[in-house]
Formats: sequence, C-alpha cells, structure tokens
Amino acid sequence: MKEKFLRKFFIFGCVGFLVGGVFLGVRVREEATVPRPGEAKEMIEAESTRSATEEDEDGDEDGILPLKQKSGDEDTYDADILVSSQVLAAPFISQAPRGEWKNALFQNGCEEASVFMASRLGNDEPVSEEHAEQALLALAHLSEQLFDTSVDTSAEDTLQLFRAYTGKEDGRLMEQVTGEVLRATLARGEAMIIPMNGRLLGNPHFTAPGPETHMLVLLGYDVVTEEYIAHDPGTRFGAEYRYPRERFENAIRDYPTGNHLPITSVAKRAIVIGK
Repeated sequence: MKEKFLRKFFIFGCVGFLVGGVFLGVRVREEATVPRPGEAKEMIEAESTRSATEEDEDGDEDGILPLKQKSGDEDTYDADILVSSQVLAAPFISQAPRGEWKNALFQNGCEEASVFMASRLGNDEPVSEEHAEQALLALAHLSEQLFDTSVDTSAEDTLQLFRAYTGKEDGRLMEQVTGEVLRATLARGEAMIIPMNGRLLGNPHFTAPGPETHMLVLLGYDVVTEEYIAHDPGTRFGAEYRYPRERFENAIRDYPTGNHLPITSVAKRAIVIGK
C-alpha cells in the first residue's frame, strides 16, 4: 500500500510540475510582447516618423510643387517676378494744365509735355498748373526755333528738343520697337517717350476719335494684369494711366515733324531716357 501511494504521489507531482511550467512560459511570452507604460507612445511616434519620411522620399502626395520646379508641361516660375513692376517716378502734367484745350498750342502740346515730364525722371514732386504752363510755353518756343513748328515733332526731333531743353546729351533713339524691347528697357530702370497713333489707344477721355499724332511717357509695366503704365498728357486723368499690352504696342507709330503732315509708313520708335 505504501509503495502504491508513493508511486501515485510521484506521478501527480511530475504532472503538476509540467503543467506549471507550461503556464509559466505563456506568462513570460505575454509579458515580453506587451509594452511597458510609456513604450506604447514611443512606438506610435516612431512609426509615424517612419511613415512621414517614406512619403517625403516617394514624393509629395498633395501634388504641391516648390517654386522653380517643373511638373509635366508646366512652365517654371519665380515668385519674385509675379508681382507688379515698379513704376518709375516722374511728375505728371497735362498738355493743357488749365484746361485750355481750344488753344492750339496746348492742343498740340503732347511732345512738350512729354519732354518736361521725362526731364524730371526720378522726381515725382507735384508741379503747379502755373509752372507747367510756363514750361510748355518755353518748350513750344524752343521747338519753333529748332524746327519752325510746335505742332508735331518726330521721335528724332523730340529727342533733339529734349537735349536742348535739358542742356544734356541724355537719351537715345530706339528703332524697331517691340513689346519685349519695351519691357526689357523698363526693367533696366529706363523710361521712354513714345510717339503713338492716339486713335488706336482707345482712351475714353480723348475727344473722339482721338489724335492721330500723340506722345506720352512710358514708366512701367504690370506683369500680372499685362498693362503698360504711362503718364499720358492727353487727359487730366492721364497720371499712371494703364493701357492693355496688345493695344498699346499696336498703337506705337512715329510721325513726321510739321503741321499734321501725311503719315505714309508705320515706324515703331521710342526715345529712351535713363535715370
């Protein structure tokens, strides 16, 4: 009896030892796979960082490209040039400072007004009506002395008038003017006196149909709206007046010196005035 009892005790003891070992192994594995307090947050942050890095390496999923980068057929661009160009400083005067448009001298005074404004490039302090009128009278008298007329003066002769009035050899005549040339000249900080066919400008402030021979001072270009910005002396509303790019470029046309002489060709010229 005693031997049977000992054999049963020994068998049950072995079975209990084996079962306990199994449960103990399971518990150890569970503790090894369950993160301790604080480790779960660290694991989540690490996984998030890894995922974000992989997306950056593969490309921007939102399709947002940095400046100056190409995507397919899209043009590169630079944020610095997608803003309005700076308008050069110059005072504005109307060719009829006191509104005497029926006076032939002022009615034909666009060249003189343009020369006066360009002669003060870089200084946009306002000019009184009295001062402006005196300047126009003096310039008209000078034009009469040089060309025997103060009605129309060509681009070449207007450059001569500018030099005689300022007493300097500034300015140069530019031939075969294009839009690209105009904008490049403005980008260099140079203004231009430009002869125009005023009837093609479409300015609603002109007396219809507008002047065939006209001159103004070009001071800037807005790259956003694609408009030229000019001091147009042909209206009292002409300060920094805006003209659509294509319309302005089409209206450029030189004309001969004289009393409204026939215009037999379309010559696109401009007088460049430095700072």
